[in-house]
Amino acid sequence: MQSQGYCFSSIVKAALDLADNSNKNAMQLVSTNKLKAAMNLLKETEAFLNNIEREEVVEKLGVTLRNMALVHCKEQRWNQALECLNNAVDLYTEHEMSNHLASTYLSICEVHNHFKRYKAAFNMAIKAAFQSQEDLSRAEGEQANRIISLLAISYHNMGCLLYTSPSPRDLSTSRMPSSACKKKKKNK
Repeated sequence: MQSQGYCFSSIVKAALDLADNSNKNAMQLVSTNKLKAAMNLLKETEAFLNNIEREEVVEKLGVTLRNMALVHCKEQRWNQALECLNNAVDLYTEHEMSNHLASTYLSICEVHNHFKRYKAAFNMAIKAAFQSQEDLSRAEGEQANRIISLLAISYHNMGCLLYTSPSPRDLSTSRMPSSACKKKKKNK
């Protein structure tokens, strides 16, 4: 019986390695602008991982979904990107895996910003900041440095969104706040 457990665990490890390599190869394809080939590889990886009902594949499936979202963004298919990212958030949340949530929230923030949904983008930046702070309380070493970077990006995004989002008082479609557009009165 023990050899069956070892054999099954070897199969799961091989599946995880295959998913890792497929994601790496897909990102290499993206870097050379071979987006269709990258998406095909990522879709095959997603289908492969969906057929393995093991807790171990959840993180790899989430990474695959996030990589698919990246390809969709590069192809300017923003709705599909948002769908992939929301699926990744659902997956991470369902399995209580917070280590990729902050960066996924930041990616969702970027998509909402593209659609000029500034309030939704701002809310995602806030979620990313809170998640980063929570993750930082448990992190050490290099992982802590990565989380600090995510926290800084979250705050930067919030600041940019606060500054560049249109004010409800503005009638124009300018992204500059109304206070920045007021003409100064000349002293007489």
